Amino acid sequence: MANAFCSSEAITRLEGAERHDKMVQEYQEKIDGIFYKLEELLERIVDHPERVPELFSGFTMDKENKGIPLGHFLSGKMIQMMDESSSFSREEIISLVEDPFDFLRKYNKAAEGSNARKFSKEVVEKVEDFLERAEMKEKL
Repeated sequence: MANAFCSSEAITRLEGAERHDKMVQEYQEKIDGIFYKLEELLERIVDHPERVPELFSGFTMDKENKGIPLGHFLSGKMIQMMDESSSFSREEIISLVEDPFDFLRKYNKAAEGSNARKFSKEVVEKVEDFLERAEMKEKL
């Protein structure tokens, strides 16, 4: 949310910032691949948690010193899409801090009718099932 609302320049092209603009352009061109990595990360969390650290660090850390990690860029762009959608108020988007896993459903709804990639139904269901099982264990 910070990249979308507070530091939107981190995920947008800026006049005169060639290195930054190159990174934004490269990430924008690879957005479907970055989205795929996020889905892969979510599936690993659910199916193979022991194999998460490497993929997670590559997604959340700027190991190539480009200026922003892949995951931060993608999530900022996704929040911007949600903010531009008439489906949600900004308050509803900010409330994702309290329920971050509602992000998948809200993003998919905001992406309806656009060319933007959406989370697959299978990934959403896997994550929701995983969370339900975790919640049930916690109650026991």
